[in-house]
Amino acid sequence: MQRKVREFWTLGKEPIDLFLADAPLMMHSIDRDGILTRVSGVWAAKLGYDPGDMIGRPLVDFMTPDSRHKARQRVLPRFMADGVVHDVEYDFLHRDGHAIPVLLTAVANYTETGEFHRSLAFLFDNSGARRATAVIAQKTRLEVIGNLVGGVAHDFNNLLSVIMGNLELLQDMPDHPDRATMLRDAIGAARRGATLTQQLVAYGRRAQLSPRPHPVGDILDDLAKMLHRLLPANIRLEFGVDPDLPRVMIDRPQLETAILNIVDNAREAMPEGGSIRISARARRLDGRLPGMVGETPAPGPYVELAIRDEGRGMVPDVLERAFDPFFTTKAVGQGSGLGLSMVIGFLQQSDGALRIDSAPGAGTALSIFLPALQVSRKAIRRGAAPDPGHHLRSERPTQILLVEDEADLRRLLAHRLRLSGHGVVEASNGDSAMALLEHGLTPQLILSDVSMPGRVQGPELVRLARARLGEVKTILLSGHAPGDGPEEADPAICRLVKPVSHATLLATIARLTEGGVAPASGDAAGTFDGAVGMG
Repeated sequence: MQRKVREFWTLGKEPIDLFLADAPLMMHSIDRDGILTRVSGVWAAKLGYDPGDMIGRPLVDFMTPDSRHKARQRVLPRFMADGVVHDVEYDFLHRDGHAIPVLLTAVANYTETGEFHRSLAFLFDNSGARRATAVIAQKTRLEVIGNLVGGVAHDFNNLLSVIMGNLELLQDMPDHPDRATMLRDAIGAARRGATLTQQLVAYGRRAQLSPRPHPVGDILDDLAKMLHRLLPANIRLEFGVDPDLPRVMIDRPQLETAILNIVDNAREAMPEGGSIRISARARRLDGRLPGMVGETPAPGPYVELAIRDEGRGMVPDVLERAFDPFFTTKAVGQGSGLGLSMVIGFLQQSDGALRIDSAPGAGTALSIFLPALQVSRKAIRRGAAPDPGHHLRSERPTQILLVEDEADLRRLLAHRLRLSGHGVVEASNGDSAMALLEHGLTPQLILSDVSMPGRVQGPELVRLARARLGEVKTILLSGHAPGDGPEEADPAICRLVKPVSHATLLATIARLTEGGVAPASGDAAGTFDGAVGMG
């Protein structure tokens, strides 16, 4: 191989040719069209070729499809404009098909007239660094999962202790004089459990969102009174909102919760007082800004909502972990550590972004970037949220097929629905429900869990039931946000996210069966008022 390489390279007319033939380095040169004009023997051998097999072919021919696209669309245009690139990660393909990760650094040579002449590129095997990065990433994921599991277990065990303890007391002493207090404490713990679940799914970017067009100024105006009540007298709250801001497509309750979480953290950082300034302005993003957390936002117009405090700021170690789930600097029992995790999960699910700037003694500034209405990529799911109503007794009873594999939850749902005047036939899973339909059951509405044991899941049950009965009104209960299935646009089908209040469930049934517009999926999922279950 070496003799053949030397014979080839001694035909060259420049000293660089002999250098490349003997240099123990991975090197190559391309012309302005990206065609290889020189390849070192070591680099060619690394890819399983002779230099003569590579020269005259486009450099991108030896790359994986992803690296080829990266080179053509981003790196080569930048290199031709700037004349230099540093530490570009590429995956090249060995002749046998396996990928070889490399780091490429290149400089351009020019003629006396300033025309591009050739490149000189050095390449370094990146396999070891890639493996080390993967190990570190896996270790980090395991640490985050460990914190998540430990935090969830701790918080839920406390909540379950309150719920179980009060219910056991009521079971043993149904006429206890503190019966109302016990019920209130149990329901309050259940509400906190529902809030914790919503924070978890927001962190995991699976929150049930209902984006609508909203002016940011109106949201801040409505929040102002609540924020003033949240803050002690020694903290000043200032607003600066530019007029004529474009509207944003956002889930308003989730945005309000995100703002409250950030302001509450700012309050904690200023025990001796200070000021918090909330401002909003239009801004265009064309790439990643310093201090951004998470994924890089798509280029386009945004509304930047900035919240700046005069608190003690964060040391680098705290700043680095500020968005980790269950990481908190508050005392035990004073914070779940999910607030900022929820914020970043919600924003990335909404095509937004977040930027943080903080230093000890210099306060903290967080900027929320919300896509302006004209560039939001989230679908607008139309339909009014169901009115929870002021009565729990249905005026128009409905024959309901209830499909739920959790026996306790199915029993509770059936009992509440029957007390409200509806007829209920129960099935423990989709297979049992199909057997009932095949034996002649003709329900007016199917209320079904999405995921169950057995062959037939909730969406499949809907399809099979419609094939047999025609259009049948359906409510699907899910433990998290649905995917974008075909049923999402069907007005006869509604998804609700557990836990859902009994009043909301009855209102949804009424809207579906009495000819009204079904609520948009998820619109009813935020209220916890005597929830029917958390399964």
